[in-house]
Amino acid sequence: MTDLFLRLGQPVRRAWDQMENPVLGREFRARMRGGRTYLIQGVFTLVVAIGVLITYWALLNQGGPVQSLNEKAATTGRAIWTWGCLIQAFLLPLMVPAFTSGAITLEREREMLELLLLTRQSPFQICTGKLGSGVGLGLVLVIGSVPVLSLAIMLGGVAPTEILSCLAVLATSVVASGALGLAASSIAPKTMTATVA
Repeated sequence: MTDLFLRLGQPVRRAWDQMENPVLGREFRARMRGGRTYLIQGVFTLVVAIGVLITYWALLNQGGPVQSLNEKAATTGRAIWTWGCLIQAFLLPLMVPAFTSGAITLEREREMLELLLLTRQSPFQICTGKLGSGVGLGLVLVIGSVPVLSLAIMLGGVAPTEILSCLAVLATSVVASGALGLAASSIAPKTMTATVA
């Protein structure tokens, strides 16, 4: 029985070793060591929470046709979810390129890019590691805002398929804007130029 597990485990181990990316691991460790990442996460979640609370307060004090309590809760929940997702859809494409726009240019400015290219990592692995680090932080922002938006789920009015589709769109926008920032970083000569671009 043990031999069977060992034989089945070898292909899994080989696949894991092929997917391992030291650049990604180093970038994640470096990014998570400082307090800046946690400050960004806190401010982003606070902005989404303020937007959700303003929406909730505005809908709670809104007059209009008399609705049943369930209809009002569903309407409020749907508006909270919509506005929370719109706030994220506006903020994420502005923030995520800033996470990746200095990935290559910082290495070039520190004169470490040549050393990085001399390692066993292919340029594709280096780029995916740098992209994965910035996109990972953007996805952490999306996941961190889900508890704030859970008020909409408790009130109702939002279907599970809508929740999943909205989170998929936000994740896709994070990946796309991160790739855009990485492209600017590989083209621009300086970090400031890449960030502005």
